[in-house]
Amino acid sequence: MLIYTSFIKLKDILIVFKMEINLEKKKEILSQKGWVIVEDALDVESEQLSDWVDHISVKPGKEAKRLHYYEKTNLSPSLCRIERFIEDHSELKRLVSDGVVIETITGLFGEPVKLYKEKVNIKNPGGAGFRPHQDATAYENLSQHITCLIAVDDMTPENGCLEFADSLPNKKLDQDSYGCIPQEIYEDFKWTEATLKRGSILCFTALIPHRSGPNKTDLPRRAIYLTFNSAAEGDLRKKYYLERDQFLAKLQPQEKQISTIGHFEGEILN
Repeated sequence: MLIYTSFIKLKDILIVFKMEINLEKKKEILSQKGWVIVEDALDVESEQLSDWVDHISVKPGKEAKRLHYYEKTNLSPSLCRIERFIEDHSELKRLVSDGVVIETITGLFGEPVKLYKEKVNIKNPGGAGFRPHQDATAYENLSQHITCLIAVDDMTPENGCLEFADSLPNKKLDQDSYGCIPQEIYEDFKWTEATLKRGSILCFTALIPHRSGPNKTDLPRRAIYLTFNSAAEGDLRKKYYLERDQFLAKLQPQEKQISTIGHFEGEILN
């Protein structure tokens, strides 16, 4: 019995050691490329994840905290984004605050982290894509951040997966009036499509240019985005949503956006 127990403990130690080595390799890739994929990392079944997103996709009531945004498509109006949802769903809150996700981000960051913001981007059939941009433009009050994308559905070129520039700048690039990368800069980029199986995690940094195309398939493509900042900078989530709401409230009706960057290529209805 003692030998068996010792074997189990040794096995657990080896698993943890292997995870730490793997994370160090992923951290190196992230620093070089600006993005990295972590396959088969979630400790949640894909079907569960899909059910949870279905739950928060229901139009929120008065007491709900989450925000819904709709775009104009052939299925108009079509839900395209959900933000600030962790107060409305205990399992999703636990997903972003405990377990594999937080361990992965902490390992890649190299220090404790805090959740800065969360959203689900939904591309229903005909859903629009996003122009080339750097996330650092939207989060100027952070010295550093990492975004963790969790694929709720398979992400392919046909349904609008993320595409990343092959070179990682060491600074913010010039921007157009929408906060996006101008065509004369991005037309020289070479892009890599980040295809993902559902349940996979993709992490990327603030400076890596990225974009995505429309969903040309007959099925939805959903992805959870979790952005983390260093815990040393404080818990800034409440402040972020307050400032974001204030910014969007100042926009004219013809200037409707779903972010402080005007990168969304669709037509927002609310």
